[in-house]
Amino acid sequence: MRIFAAIPLAEDAAAALDRIAQTLPIGDPIPEDRWHITLAFAQEVTEDVAEEFALNLSELTVDRFAWRISGFATFGGDKPRQIHAVVAPDDNITAIHSKVRRAARNAGLILPHKRFVPHITLARLKGMPLDIRGADWLAEHTTRTLGPFVAEELVLFESELHHGGPRYSPIVTRYLG
Repeated sequence: MRIFAAIPLAEDAAAALDRIAQTLPIGDPIPEDRWHITLAFAQEVTEDVAEEFALNLSELTVDRFAWRISGFATFGGDKPRQIHAVVAPDDNITAIHSKVRRAARNAGLILPHKRFVPHITLARLKGMPLDIRGADWLAEHTTRTLGPFVAEELVLFESELHHGGPRYSPIVTRYLG
């Protein structure tokens, strides 16, 4: 099974981001109900390990915290794969990311060592070049800020791949104090 731990967007954050996302001139939009800040992702996880990870996450002590969007960007360099909202660097995001990775390791998960770049994917480009409309949009929104918003919960999701895109099902929700 594929699983990931994430901070889902509260209604105010999703609404503010949606107003911007509606103006994207390119890409396959990611539906608003799939927007989140990924903290850890793992593929090919057994049910036992997923359950242990869920238990570890449910026992974490994490307070609510404010976060912001500090612009919009792409991943993929000259051949961008997606457009995303950049989550501003923040000690609280870094701390919860560390706690989630520790909970994963304690459950027996081996996560890749990738640089943590908190973001919210808005659209996938699927091999489409970043045309002039997309480049202009990014230039206009690169430093656009939104927020602050409040992180209210941490969720472990199962991600099942389907023809129309992945489907996310919550395994455990940890409400932040």
